[in-house]
Amino acid sequence: MENYIVSARKYRPTTFESVVGQRALTTTLKNAIATGKLAHAYLFCGPRGVGKTTCARIFAKTINCMTPTADGEACNQCESCTAFNEQRSYNIHELDAASNNSVDDIRQLVEQVRIPPQIGKYKVYIIDEVHMLSASAFNAFLKTLEEPPRHAIFILATTEKHKILPTILSRCQIYDFNRIGVEDTVAHLAYVASKEGITAEPEALNVIALKADGGMRDALSIFDQVVSFTGGHISYKSVIENLNVLDYEYYFRLTDHFLANQVSDALLLLNDVLNKGFDASHFVTGLSSHFRDLLVSKDPATLALLEVGASIRERYQSQAQKCPLPFLYRAMKLCNDCDLNYRASKNKRLLVELTLIQVTQLTAEGDDAGDGRGPKQSIKPIFSQPAAAQQPKAANAMPQQQATTAAPAQPRPVQQAPAAQAASLSPEVQQAFSSQTTMRPTPTAVLMAQGKEEKKIPVMKMSGLGVSIKHPRVDEEQQKRTVSTVQQNAQPEEDFIFNEKDVNYYWQEYAGRLPQEQTALAKRMQVIRLTMLDATTFEVVVENDIAAKEFTDLIPTLQGYLRKRLKNSKATMTVRVSAPTEKVRAYSRVEKFQLMAQKNNANNLNKISSTLRKIAIISAVATILLFSFATRTYATRTDNEHLSALQSLISREIPYDANTPIDSIISWTNQLAPTLKFPRTEESYFTLLLWQVSAYIIRGDLSLAVDRARYMYESAKDMNSNFGIALANQAIGQAYTASYIQDKALSSYLDALHHLSPNNPQTYRLLVKISTLLQQMNRLEEAMTYVNPLNQLLEQQPEHPLAIPILIENATYYISSGDQQTALRYLQKADSIYQNHTHEPAHGFSIDYYTAACYRALAADDHDKQKADEALALYNKLLELVSGNKRSLEYRSISAEKIYLYKLLGRFDEACRIYQELYTVTDTLASKSYIRQINALKATYQIDELELGNKAQENRIVLASIFIGLGLLAFISMLAVWQRKQKKKVALSKKNLEQSRWNAESATRAKSVFLSNMSHEIRTPLNALSGFSALLTEEGLDDATRLQCTEIIQQNSELLLKLINDVIDLSSLEFGKMQFSIGEHDAVATCRNVTDTVGKVKQTQAELLFVTSLEELKIETDDSRLQQVLINLLINATKFTAEGAITLKLEKESDDMALFSVTDTGCGIPKEKQAHIFQRFEKLDENAQGSGLGLSICQLIIEHIGGRIWIDPDYDEGSRFLFTHPIRQTKGTQKKEGRA
Repeated sequence: MENYIVSARKYRPTTFESVVGQRALTTTLKNAIATGKLAHAYLFCGPRGVGKTTCARIFAKTINCMTPTADGEACNQCESCTAFNEQRSYNIHELDAASNNSVDDIRQLVEQVRIPPQIGKYKVYIIDEVHMLSASAFNAFLKTLEEPPRHAIFILATTEKHKILPTILSRCQIYDFNRIGVEDTVAHLAYVASKEGITAEPEALNVIALKADGGMRDALSIFDQVVSFTGGHISYKSVIENLNVLDYEYYFRLTDHFLANQVSDALLLLNDVLNKGFDASHFVTGLSSHFRDLLVSKDPATLALLEVGASIRERYQSQAQKCPLPFLYRAMKLCNDCDLNYRASKNKRLLVELTLIQVTQLTAEGDDAGDGRGPKQSIKPIFSQPAAAQQPKAANAMPQQQATTAAPAQPRPVQQAPAAQAASLSPEVQQAFSSQTTMRPTPTAVLMAQGKEEKKIPVMKMSGLGVSIKHPRVDEEQQKRTVSTVQQNAQPEEDFIFNEKDVNYYWQEYAGRLPQEQTALAKRMQVIRLTMLDATTFEVVVENDIAAKEFTDLIPTLQGYLRKRLKNSKATMTVRVSAPTEKVRAYSRVEKFQLMAQKNNANNLNKISSTLRKIAIISAVATILLFSFATRTYATRTDNEHLSALQSLISREIPYDANTPIDSIISWTNQLAPTLKFPRTEESYFTLLLWQVSAYIIRGDLSLAVDRARYMYESAKDMNSNFGIALANQAIGQAYTASYIQDKALSSYLDALHHLSPNNPQTYRLLVKISTLLQQMNRLEEAMTYVNPLNQLLEQQPEHPLAIPILIENATYYISSGDQQTALRYLQKADSIYQNHTHEPAHGFSIDYYTAACYRALAADDHDKQKADEALALYNKLLELVSGNKRSLEYRSISAEKIYLYKLLGRFDEACRIYQELYTVTDTLASKSYIRQINALKATYQIDELELGNKAQENRIVLASIFIGLGLLAFISMLAVWQRKQKKKVALSKKNLEQSRWNAESATRAKSVFLSNMSHEIRTPLNALSGFSALLTEEGLDDATRLQCTEIIQQNSELLLKLINDVIDLSSLEFGKMQFSIGEHDAVATCRNVTDTVGKVKQTQAELLFVTSLEELKIETDDSRLQQVLINLLINATKFTAEGAITLKLEKESDDMALFSVTDTGCGIPKEKQAHIFQRFEKLDENAQGSGLGLSICQLIIEHIGGRIWIDPDYDEGSRFLFTHPIRQTKGTQKKEGRA
């Protein structure tokens, strides 16, 4: 159990030859190694689990191999390869950029790069997940990556190359790793199974490979999971059961049902799949893939595209021969449409079932196969029910309906069955009614009319007038015939007669059934009254040419619908623009009364008027008496409901919604604001007023918005409320924004921000306003300084009500910056929140608007007409929603965008037309009178601020005078005290000066001693080098003497180099320039490595031992510095121990401290020298090699780490050095080490 290693690690490739699926890349790397053409930086990029880090390690091991093979592989026998395989190589460093992504981490890496390798040619730095480095870290890495030392090679690995800076990419050789193919994955899994003694079916391995999606690590992890499940025998059934994969058998059976037109069996099979816990979306996706595999199986040329096992491949070939090509084309199209609509559907199971029914009927007799590119969306009857079973129901319903006419009308459902509605509508209207979630409720009048349709519209066939009789009465046996027989024998029906009342009724019915997206068209149709020109022609009269063009385009749809509802195939619709004096809109009650007065004589009019007045008076009195009590009772409850609705808008950060329109916000605020004008509810009071100002601006009533902002400011002054002043300034800023005066708007917003606390929710709303305004002013970088706090808020609270506005602000920044793809990603995130959480119309409107802006920018940058058409479609959709108020801010913004888009498309006439309409509205809203009102209100605020500033200045002057007087008094007192202290300081400074002089003289003496010792230590090896070098130049020397001279020169060169390195280390330690890299290391492993290293270079017969009772001891230390101390102590011991033993011992002194000791059986250290042995240039034997600085350096390193070093005075059989090391570094020690 303890020795178990997962397959992904156990079978990780160790040579280029064993890497799976990356033959081209490994060949390139081997050729580069063989020819010696190595770059200084590589970038390995590709999906997860395809061998990026593995190839980096193999590459690093191979280039450091001392004896590489002829084919460019590592030998795995030399010291460098052995160290790498045992994970103790100091030439290969791996860095995880996900957790080491700061500038400090890169700075530390740059410092390490300067140190050359001890063994091998190169130091290789593998940085995994390099895209996680911060932008600052990338910039700090640039120079080193471009010109590293000759011994340094960088290998960067990432799964997301697009996130890496282009400046980094340009400095690297880029290798793109491919996804590993299914065949390669299956072959490798079979190899692993054979090695592990596991039996596996090829089909089972194929499922694992498909599930892994090109990643070998994923495939091996799934393989281990399945092995644990099956116990060593991997079968196809066990794999699909463990991985929750849908069996191929379901898709084969379902296809057979499709070909046999067995709808019931197909639906039962779907139910079986869902009962097993599979997701319907996963089922539809798999069915689409199944049809695709059948398609490629029909042609032997494309059979290679089928990635399945051999046995299943045969089944695909067999079933593919049964499937006609048109069936496969249309089935794939239907399944793909279902997959696209699945997310938006409210009844997902019904959507999948409808798709299965449509696919089942594709091969039914009499169906037009076509070319497979346009599958029919109609659904034929599923069950063959005889018509006779349905006709009695209709026959029985007629007497019941006639019987109910005499009795009082009973409430009954009036909604028509969906199938009947769809059958009676044109294809365009059927598509509009296909989704119940977008269906707008039918108006009450239309619903009532539908309930009484048969009585309200008495239509007659011409045969009923005696023209002809073609449908005689049938007996009971004829009624029992099937529906198909009746359809074959029935004669075509004649056209029904209709009148103006009928056509207007069905006209209103059509308007009432339009979906919510076409609300504007529905309202326009509801106010139009059709007139009959002759028996079959009716006329639509509209106000202008635009409306005439719109209704002319709708003639085929409307005319087809009305012909079906009127049961008259000759009904014809015409459109006409009204004359200037002609009135075509709907009449109000007053206008209806005036029209009645014109048609009746004066006497009847007076009687009617008198009667109506009496009725009105009686009704008014009765209404007052009946509802006065109810009004008083429910007034409070109504106010509370309205207040809750407005507070809901504020909490959701939206200006309006479907239940609370703009006009309701204005009306309810007027009613509720006076009840909240108290200090304890001032925030609710001013927030409601701000929402009302926003509502006025959205509606286009700028003058009312300015008046309300003035009222807000006066109320805030009366209540002495900083919050109210802040929101009044925000209201002023919004008015300036609506008047296109951006500088003053920004000033007002900043004044508002000055009065708000950072944690106030209104502060975040204001930051959104400021960011939007700055982006409109093209001050993008300044805008991002306000967006950054909003992004931090979004990270902390992903479901914050301002989440969608914040994401939209980021999107608009990238739109303005030209990065449209990033902008679209932010908009998609916003749309995901809108679809899954908020469902607020205001949010949907904003997302569509900025998505259209993004498409418009893409069209302008790339000259993409398709994007321009998509943007135009979105703008038209949004204009439909706001066309009722052309003064609104949304209408003006969208119209301005359409002008730009039409100019881009070259449609200048339409752009001019919209511009003329928009120019009049904009001129009105930006008129000087409105601007003067806003400026006056702003001036009032500035004057008040100046008055407050003057009062504050006066108060400051009084306080300053008081403080100056007190200050003078305190100054005189302090002057006397200062004189006394000054005398004491003079005396103390004289004493310190004498001490400093003595310290300077001591430092000078120490410096002289240090220079003297240094000159002595340097002179000795230099003299040796000079003398023996001159001796080598003499002729007549024998080889033994020459070899001896060479060895002496080499020894003195090493001694001189060690002396210089010791001086550098000593200087770095004393001045705090030496870098310490603290991390968790195993002290036992470190001691073993040091013992092995010194044992190879020692020049003595003494035995070198390492003794410890610990298997492992994790300590926080700088491993390289700890090894330096141990090596110095052991080397010193070998110098003075010719025979015997040298023992390195490690033990735990306490829970917080480790104890190291180096004991030798040499000559020992005299008692009198033990106290000075750690001083510089202190030697036990002046003739021994060494600089005399090693122990001083060891003492400084150990003190920096947090321990202490000493000599055991009681040990007399040689010498024993002991030093302690903390197991865990304290904060104070870490700070000191960072400075060192």
